[in-house]
Amino acid sequence: MIAQQYKERQEFFAEHAAELHQRYNLISYVRLGYFLGAALLVIWLVSSAMPSWVWWFMLPLIVVFIILAKWHQRIEKQRDYFRNLALINEREFKLVAEHIFSDFANGQEFVDYEHPYTSNLDIFGERSVFQYLNRTITLGGAKKLADWLKAPAPKAEILERQAAVTELKNHITWRHDFQAKGMDIKENKKDVEALLQWVDAPFTLINSRFIKILTYLLPALMGLAIIAVYIGWLSVLVPFSLWLLNSIFIKFTHRETTHIVNEVARKAPLLQIYHDLIQHIENEPFKSPRIQQLQARLTQGEQTAATAIQQLSSLGANLNVRSNLAAYLILNTLFLWELIFCLKLEFWKKNSQVKLKDWLSVLEEVEALNSLGTLNENNRDWILPTINDQYFSLNAKQTGHLLLNPKHRVSNNLHIKKSKKVILITGSNMAGKSTFARTIGVNIVLALAGSAVCAHEFSTSVVTIYTSMRNKDSLQENESSFYAELKGLKRVIEVVEAGEIPVFFLLDEILKGTNSQDRHQGSVALIKQLLRHNGVGLITTHDLALCEMAAQFPDAIENWCFEVAIEGDNMVFDYKIKQGACQSLNATKLMQQMGIEVGDSITN
Repeated sequence: MIAQQYKERQEFFAEHAAELHQRYNLISYVRLGYFLGAALLVIWLVSSAMPSWVWWFMLPLIVVFIILAKWHQRIEKQRDYFRNLALINEREFKLVAEHIFSDFANGQEFVDYEHPYTSNLDIFGERSVFQYLNRTITLGGAKKLADWLKAPAPKAEILERQAAVTELKNHITWRHDFQAKGMDIKENKKDVEALLQWVDAPFTLINSRFIKILTYLLPALMGLAIIAVYIGWLSVLVPFSLWLLNSIFIKFTHRETTHIVNEVARKAPLLQIYHDLIQHIENEPFKSPRIQQLQARLTQGEQTAATAIQQLSSLGANLNVRSNLAAYLILNTLFLWELIFCLKLEFWKKNSQVKLKDWLSVLEEVEALNSLGTLNENNRDWILPTINDQYFSLNAKQTGHLLLNPKHRVSNNLHIKKSKKVILITGSNMAGKSTFARTIGVNIVLALAGSAVCAHEFSTSVVTIYTSMRNKDSLQENESSFYAELKGLKRVIEVVEAGEIPVFFLLDEILKGTNSQDRHQGSVALIKQLLRHNGVGLITTHDLALCEMAAQFPDAIENWCFEVAIEGDNMVFDYKIKQGACQSLNATKLMQQMGIEVGDSITN
């Protein structure tokens, strides 16, 4: 089972992380002891008045200390990597075994109550579809996945994504390595925007021949002057004069260099993670056409995207000298360190300006595909749907809602023939009408995003879903829930009447905010209006009289229902959809159970 596989992997990686942590602590003590020993040696040399040439023996000690520091950093990175892998498998185990997925980002930033369906179908927010399947790493990756869930893709693109998802679901090691490499990312929207703005901004240094010449000439002269002073050929006033000239030049270019330092240098750790992720994509020999196309965009040209971004990260890291005052004074004021690397960054931008956005776009799409691949792997009994050419047809067999725990999930069938336009669903309270409508809607959304769906068999046309299900009042806009519902219905009518895009509507308990007579008359009028314009969709209702419309429009309307069985004082729900109009009601029984005196229980 996949749950057992996740459990074993989690234990394996946690054990390796613990071993590396012990090694990390051991090296910490070694470094401390080495430092104290070196310090005592220096004190002894100073107190013993040793000849100056003895100090040259300190160089190997410094080199060894640097090697120890690098080794320590490498062990720390390996330890954190295995910790990430353990955490990834722990989270996947909780999802598969216990249906707990609160650890994943929920996409709250994408909630839009004006969207045709995302709010009503719980696509974003706490315990949402997005949270269940989201395994993206970057902000751009999350937005890409959200965009896929907010609008249907063309059929050709859906099929390409399906092929990529099929390949990725079998690459658990690659997928988890990909996520682990990016889990420590510290990315915010402002940083990404600033980096991309710098890429698009005009050049400020390389267009000036004067700046380019002085940037390389002055450090060369300073180096020669220092050597000449050491030999005794020049007075110390010469390098001092060059230092003053450097300071003036630094002041002259301060605004330009500060802008580059702020926009690029501080993004070096972020760029390093971009490099690691993109390199991971480049190095895997994928076979699905879509991922191969994405890889080609990373590897075309004289250098790969990973190599170019590694250069950008390294150049940015070399600019981070302002945090070290001593290094800044020596490297920058004597040798124009910042100006040299700012020029190199502009030359980098000149060569890769257009490509960076495309490279990040590739990364974002692979993140979205990785999320869908993980979803398919975690639910091995799900299938990739068939996408129909004609409008409209839907065939859903053993279809369930992914947000319901599989242990309690009830699956249902629905087949909408091309001639049928409106499926009327009646049923008792809590019998499952609204959940079923959302089940169909969510699986259509997944299917048209290129994902597997929670079904044993599923086919659908490419459609845009429009809903009117949850309608909230608004005190700020002085708007009642009934008026909000009317606005939603108006939007559905307008898009169906326009006929510009294929639409599938989901209407739940329409016109519930008015009296029975107005609700019935309005519902009849609405359904007839939708039929006149070839509208297709599901309508749930308590108004059993609407079922009579199936006799009036036998080729266009079909009745389905959810029933409830009364066994003594208990109501038994099977949550299975059945053909025909509902024959059982339970509102009175529910009110009685809540202590409301109804019918025979009322006394004087």
